[in-house]
Amino acid sequence: MGDAKYKRINVKGTNHPDLYQLLAYTVALDLPGGLLVYAAGEAERVEHVIVHAGKRLEVTTVDIRGAPAHILTDVDRIARRVEEMRAAEYVRTAV
Repeated sequence: MGDAKYKRINVKGTNHPDLYQLLAYTVALDLPGGLLVYAAGEAERVEHVIVHAGKRLEVTTVDIRGAPAHILTDVDRIARRVEEMRAAEYVRTAV
């Protein structure tokens, strides 16, 4: 499960519901984790482990200010991570 966000998230005093939304998706779909993608500068790469729910929520970024080749490199990196997460889900459900 993944979700891409293109918005400013560092507005002072605003609660950040995107991780809760991603957690809800992973719980509803019984997935081991999910990935949020933001424009670079809007978030930091980080991983959150929700121990009691057994979920891993990852946040990553793509630099949309760069040259097209650099943007595509970021997109390729994200696509590889999605494939890794999907493979992990396949292994989990096949056992």
